[in-house]
Amino acid sequence: MGVRRLGAVAVMVGLLAACDVGQAHEASQVSDTSATLEAYIHSDAEGAGNEALTWWFEYGSTPAFGSTTPEVTSDVPNGQARLVAATVTGLDEGTTYHFRACVRGGLCGKVLTFTTTSERDSVHGLGVSYEVPQLGYHVGASVDVSAAPDGSDPEGRASRSPGVHYFRVPDEGVVTCLRVDGNRASIGFLADYTMYDPSLPLFPVVIYIEDVGATGDRFATELPAEVPTSCPDPDEVLDSTPGQVLIRGDFVVHDHP
Repeated sequence: MGVRRLGAVAVMVGLLAACDVGQAHEASQVSDTSATLEAYIHSDAEGAGNEALTWWFEYGSTPAFGSTTPEVTSDVPNGQARLVAATVTGLDEGTTYHFRACVRGGLCGKVLTFTTTSERDSVHGLGVSYEVPQLGYHVGASVDVSAAPDGSDPEGRASRSPGVHYFRVPDEGVVTCLRVDGNRASIGFLADYTMYDPSLPLFPVVIYIEDVGATGDRFATELPAEVPTSCPDPDEVLDSTPGQVLIRGDFVVHDHP
């Protein structure tokens, strides 16, 4: 029996090595109604160059899945792997979901699960409004935060670029407050550079975000005089400034009823 099982494992390993395949990675940015699914897609091609792999996720509240993300085609170096991701929305609160990654003409990988949160406001996503890739320069923000609907118990981290001290190192830190009003939110955090230079002081930052759908999201930032423990009304800033409109990325704002 042990020999047969060992033989079956060897056959499976050989099969995976000979096929394009998607291997699901742990889900991230999980909220009440959304999550970001991640996976490595593996190319089985040999030699120099890239292989164009078409991939997607299957997901659902049962092992039968029932939903899929749109198909996307990405170039992967021959014989190597690439990390890919897709955000799913419209999920049910406090529910365990099953998901796996699939590659057209290849295999679907192992099934993983995640459980959505319940009764939490949240803001997730990465957005860039301007960039010069050759210089490693971009204007953008990244947030992965949540809190109770009244703003208490904030959790997560946020960042914005360029950083105050060096444009290639973002202002990043632990969230100190979150306020969500419909599709708008304000996020306060304490930027911490001590891992790069212990002599640099911590300083407060507030990011204002408007989520208008798959495209057109915008954000604005400010450096308040004090650490924000109660976030400002996002309408006051977003109604008075055009902010930074995203050229890539997406923010997902969830206002718990």
